[in-house]
Amino acid sequence: MDDPLLSIIVPVYNIAPYLDECLESLCGQTYRNLEVVCVDDGSTDGSADVLRAWEARDERVRVVFQPNGGVSRARNHGLDVATGDYVAFVDGDDYLDLDAAEKLLAAARENDADIVVFGGRAFPETRWVTEVFGPRDVVRTGDGCAMIFEEKGCIPSASNKIFRRSLIEAEHLRFNERLVLGEDTSFSFFAFPAARTVAFLSNRFYHYRFERAGSAVTENFKKRAWQLNHHVEVLDYIAGEWARRGLLDGRRTQLLGAICFIFYDFDELSPADRVPFARHFKEAFDRHFSPADLARPMGRNERYRYELFLELARDGLTRAQAATAMARYRAKMAAVALNRKRAALMSSKDA
Repeated sequence: MDDPLLSIIVPVYNIAPYLDECLESLCGQTYRNLEVVCVDDGSTDGSADVLRAWEARDERVRVVFQPNGGVSRARNHGLDVATGDYVAFVDGDDYLDLDAAEKLLAAARENDADIVVFGGRAFPETRWVTEVFGPRDVVRTGDGCAMIFEEKGCIPSASNKIFRRSLIEAEHLRFNERLVLGEDTSFSFFAFPAARTVAFLSNRFYHYRFERAGSAVTENFKKRAWQLNHHVEVLDYIAGEWARRGLLDGRRTQLLGAICFIFYDFDELSPADRVPFARHFKEAFDRHFSPADLARPMGRNERYRYELFLELARDGLTRAQAATAMARYRAKMAAVALNRKRAALMSSKDA
């Protein structure tokens, strides 16, 4: 396969001011054998006019329209019409470096890779995004489940990857349209176990427009209880599907550790929201896990957080007991932070 076709799927919803920058970065790629499938998800702001102009300007741009149904449905629609050998996903308010496709397809061909993972950064710069979008340069074969747990960049985004389309079709992979959040994470949890070879590149090709006013991500991040409860649904869905596919046994503790990032906003919940959330979490936990899974090696932060959720979910818990549980949890977290600070200080002295 000398010049594989790359399909870039771009979901679009009311982002007219940003579309030109995105599409200029895609159509301006140094690698020319690509198609750009733009799926307008019922935009009402003039995005459709921008897309039609690009379709007329560049024959590689294909625009399809659908009634508003969300980003997962838009991406799935794009997958249904894409014809490329490889598939990428770029949100319409983000952009790629101009040599991204060239280097990604070179890595795919050189390594016969089913997936190529690459880096990215947010603008404005955001520390946690820089961290999770920071893979190392390595090629891995074999256990794709282990890659999810061991390599940065596998989760939470689908946008910092290209996928062999035959893998997607063979595994019947689609984004879960019922998930309000975490659809990218769940897609990756089903793609990587099916991959034979994955190439990881440290290049930060993807530029993620973070905290855009009016974006679904920005608005949802403001609703902590709503966000966390939907993240529980992601955990429930992934664990259930992994169990059905025979992937969960022996990996329950790792899965809990990998997904724990979704609970980092728990401390910002109001006291009134904490117990209902904990009970929602426990319902999902009891379906797929047991307290013994928390006894196996995992980060202390993760264990303390999960233990707190289970304690807050106890029947008959009083307000005073909930306050005591929170105080114990915060003391443990403070001790972890202090120990890290001491370790860093000792390390600097040794250096």
